[in-house]
Amino acid sequence: MMWVSMRMNSRVMLLLLRDDRPVRAVEVGERGLHIGRARTADICLVDTTVSQDHARVWAEGGRVFLRDLSSRNGSFVNDKRIHGQVEVQDQDRLRLGLETHLQVRVTGAIDAGTELELIDLDAGVRHALAFGDNEIEGFVVRVGRDGECRVITPTSEQVVEVDLPFELGSLHLLICGPDAGEPSTREVDHTVLPYRIEASLNGASGPEARMTDLRRPGSEVRIASATQAEVLFVLAQRLRAEQARGMPEPGWIGNSDLRLAVWGRQAERLHRSRLPVVLHRIRKVLEEGGLDSDCLARRRGATRLAIAEVELR
Repeated sequence: MMWVSMRMNSRVMLLLLRDDRPVRAVEVGERGLHIGRARTADICLVDTTVSQDHARVWAEGGRVFLRDLSSRNGSFVNDKRIHGQVEVQDQDRLRLGLETHLQVRVTGAIDAGTELELIDLDAGVRHALAFGDNEIEGFVVRVGRDGECRVITPTSEQVVEVDLPFELGSLHLLICGPDAGEPSTREVDHTVLPYRIEASLNGASGPEARMTDLRRPGSEVRIASATQAEVLFVLAQRLRAEQARGMPEPGWIGNSDLRLAVWGRQAERLHRSRLPVVLHRIRKVLEEGGLDSDCLARRRGATRLAIAEVELR
């Protein structure tokens, strides 16, 4: 299993989540954080299902701990209720009471236990990456101890983000690392395209989907792959539900949740590149059909359909 351990120069952050997206980040300092409804709490919450003095989070000896302070509605780590003190890991999801969701994030230097791979999304070829310079045919991938990845050719050099596909000439590549639930710090395009998707899990031959540009009659693009159609169905389902609730920028779904919805328990056994490869192939089908592949929007750790209309059957 791939993991990122905490080092002495790492920072421990607690992310307060809303609709599965971070809305606030608080550093866990040397004395830790008290969380609850009390005005004296380090993170003061208005959630009535949270106790006045609900929980404490702190770092000690390179490890991170959570203690439930005999709260009324409990503290949970990855949906499992805890009692007393437990150790938590980078990217663990915490729930306090019924409605407050947080995530543990350890930032800073990458430990030697971290595995990275470079994946050619078209050919499906994988290259294991080590710290330092990794020579690939025609270019070099430089992995720094600070987590920065640079792709170097004889004529150019660019910094690339882990888990975000990028292009190098005619190549479509991805540096795959630990799953990350938080959005990238880069600007996200909020454009919604005037497209309509029709999707079903029970078509004549299984899952099916088709997308149309509402401005151009006859522009329909059909998705032939059952897996690709199922991914689009899940994304369309999330988009429709959040549109109905009037949410701003509806439709984002965490990639870990998307994998689970499509592949179920089997998702844990699939290689972590499976979803990025499927998403890349959907984009290629849309582009070949004359549609803008940006309708399948992405940011680090999440994906959404940025389109106007949804019909599910």
